[in-house]
Amino acid sequence: MDHRKLQTLLTVAASGSLNASAEQLHCTQSAVTQIMNTIENELGFPVFNRTNRGVTLTAEGSAIMPYVTAAEQALSELTLENRKNRSRQADTASRRNLFQHQYHAHARYYFRVPQAASGRCI
Repeated sequence: MDHRKLQTLLTVAASGSLNASAEQLHCTQSAVTQIMNTIENELGFPVFNRTNRGVTLTAEGSAIMPYVTAAEQALSELTLENRKNRSRQADTASRRNLFQHQYHAHARYYFRVPQAASGRCI
């Protein structure tokens, strides 16, 4: 189950309505219904009781919600950490390009730039 499915499942459970969930997720009600059907097929049991007044969790659905919440939170944290790492890598590459540019612009002068991680000079 991917992050989008987890978010959809949690949104539907919180709102109790497929239409309200679709609005919150910025998609159509039929897309939410399709995602919910896919989730139920993957799990092998119904997660929600559907009525004309909305949806409610089944006993099995209630039982899995702590796991769904934990999985969604873990994926959100991983996504955030991944973004931070990519940002750090971009900053490092930018600094590296700056140092290379300075070195090439002043080819006669050699200078030592301290390496941040190990304290060694390069």
